Amino acid sequence: MSTNSPEKNTLCSSVRQYIVSKILDGTLKEGDKVNESKLCSELNLSRSPVREGIRELIADDILVNENFKGTRIGQFNDKELSELNSLRILLEQLAVDYSVPRMTEKTRSEFMKIVNKMKIAEEKNDNDLLVELDMDFHYHLILQSNSNVIISTWKRIYTKLHILMAMRLKWRTPQRQYDNHLYLVSYYSSENIHLFKEMLMAHEHMRYYSDTAHTNQ
Repeated sequence: MSTNSPEKNTLCSSVRQYIVSKILDGTLKEGDKVNESKLCSELNLSRSPVREGIRELIADDILVNENFKGTRIGQFNDKELSELNSLRILLEQLAVDYSVPRMTEKTRSEFMKIVNKMKIAEEKNDNDLLVELDMDFHYHLILQSNSNVIISTWKRIYTKLHILMAMRLKWRTPQRQYDNHLYLVSYYSSENIHLFKEMLMAHEHMRYYSDTAHTNQ
């Protein structure tokens, strides 16, 4: 079997998803050791895909490997969240510039499908779904760039950003996700590019817990 076969990649992804899910539900915490043999047993997999999944999470800075200590869950803090969000905003602003020629009503409609799901998630107080939809919204924006460099860079930070946002929601109550993203969609046009990019910057500072967003609109 080729090391890059679809089957191996799928198994590797399942290992990644399993470990991330254990971090998100609190089973695995910062500093906890990741036991390769235990993962093989729990997932009924051979060592090869388990090792590959662990290597990828180390590359994503989700896991850390220390001499004589083995592989452990890395640290997650507000400083990293702020830095990753800032990087993401820069990538998204570039994506907006690249996507101007392809801005269509169909694209806006795709954004609105995600935003409307946010409204339902808020009404149900489904924080986990809100995180998923938020990431979907911004990934959809990144895809509009049609740039492999922008897309691959964004994917590189996706997993840790997702974990950090989900953890933040355990500490604070999300507010106005629907309204905040609705404003973003309303500015998504070639005539309002400047406002859209300004809104992205503001969105960085108000995400999840701003009660005062848009009061000056």
